[in-house]
Amino acid sequence: CTGKVGMFGISWGGYSALQVAARRPPALKAIITVCSTEDRYSEEPFTGGLVMEDMFGIAWGSHYPVIACSPPDPAIVGDRWRDMWMERLNNVDYYPINWMTHQHRDAYWKHASLNEDDGNYGAIQCPVYAVGGWFDAYRRTVPRMLANLKCPRKGLVGPWGHQYPNIDKPGPGPTIDWLTEALRWWDYWLKDIDTGIMAEPMYRVWMQQEPSVRGIYQIPDRWEIPGRWVAEEIWPSPRITPRNFYLTKDGLENNAGAETACVLKPLQTVGTTAPGWWLRSAEDAPIDQRIDDARSLTFDSEPLE
Repeated sequence: CTGKVGMFGISWGGYSALQVAARRPPALKAIITVCSTEDRYSEEPFTGGLVMEDMFGIAWGSHYPVIACSPPDPAIVGDRWRDMWMERLNNVDYYPINWMTHQHRDAYWKHASLNEDDGNYGAIQCPVYAVGGWFDAYRRTVPRMLANLKCPRKGLVGPWGHQYPNIDKPGPGPTIDWLTEALRWWDYWLKDIDTGIMAEPMYRVWMQQEPSVRGIYQIPDRWEIPGRWVAEEIWPSPRITPRNFYLTKDGLENNAGAETACVLKPLQTVGTTAPGWWLRSAEDAPIDQRIDDARSLTFDSEPLE
């Protein structure tokens, strides 16, 4: 071993890679973080408007404490297994209670979040490859990390769900040869082999040509998202110009209009056409969402050029 270490993971493993990198162990020379986040409050699935989105929070929050309550193996820990088990049972942390009692961005969420004053983006100094998917809830974290990290970095967002880019199902596609891409990253940072990966654009994204509609491109447990790959040399792109739009009685406008009341009689069935938070199959993909639009307050602009 040369003493150079890399760390990678998806979801919780991606969180861990970011959080370890922020502690700057000298041996850690690069990480890959897939489908994770550096902002636990805004991006974790337990906080969306104080609603446990898609029941994922309840399912995850009840399943993992059960695992935490399992006894240690006497073959590994010996005769002290029962005392260890009782200590574990008496101190088990029931996650949903924490989530529901910390509904604001307080110290509970700031812990292990890299976008906070006590754990800022500059804490990570080793190179970071951030990967996400359009059908994953963490898709916003990749461009945000590219814009704020100070270390060498690359970003990739493709037509996938909460999965590695080479996994062909469940979830959309097309997939890519991710293992070769990851090997190029590790060879460059851990073996000092110039694979050319850092000479390529910082940010690569699958640009959808049209919305995904359930069933159109569906094969059993698989569906294709039509589009093409685009790239930006740096992010944020200097080719992007911010524009402000205002909510008015006529929709999204370039200028603010007179203050107007907009009244909505809510229907609890609104949202049935939206995609699921945890995309497991084509059945979780979005369908024609005009049904929900017709029962909602919507603010549309003129078509953008």
